[in-house]
Amino acid sequence: MWPLKAASGDGNENKKATDDFVDANALTVGEVCSLYLDSYRRLAEAKQVSWAFVHSTEHRLGWVKRALGQHVRLASIGEREIQEAVLLLVRRPLARRRNHQTTEPRPLAIKTVVNCVRQMKAMLVWYFEMDGCAWNKPKRFERLFRLRQRQMATAEERERAAMEVVSGEVATFTIEELSALWAAAGNKVRLFMLLGLNCGLHVLRT
Repeated sequence: MWPLKAASGDGNENKKATDDFVDANALTVGEVCSLYLDSYRRLAEAKQVSWAFVHSTEHRLGWVKRALGQHVRLASIGEREIQEAVLLLVRRPLARRRNHQTTEPRPLAIKTVVNCVRQMKAMLVWYFEMDGCAWNKPKRFERLFRLRQRQMATAEERERAAMEVVSGEVATFTIEELSALWAAAGNKVRLFMLLGLNCGLHVLRT
């Protein structure tokens, strides 16, 4: 897809080709992200993926570059750097405002965080498989990208989610409220609570 500089060799021939070849092991995070995105642009030109997908990938890669460090040499990144980058996204930094959204910056949406982390993993795998790349994935590579999405939600978001039932009009208890009621209830009341929850789940599934 693009020429890569030979890992060894010297002389005039190698010097002459310097401008035409890329050393995979010297690439920065930003440069790898650009090459990665270019590969999808070529697929879009061949109508194998949509341009909307390319634009979404570009947006997510912007956060990946911010998390890993755009000017950091990718071959120097190890387990600790990847973990710190993932945690930076998991902490949900304030998202850049868009014209059609709120005028105030808000924490990155959980779905966006998940997509950006997945994009980071895909980009790193792509780089690992690049011709001439000597970078090795950390042994715990897969674990570094495991997320607990529920833990990322704020108390306000959990409260809002609890209120979003099928009818959109029925007030519901939060998890914290149900836990407190359960702790204070006797066996008979707990039985009724379980029956009520079971009936609610049955309605949601039908």
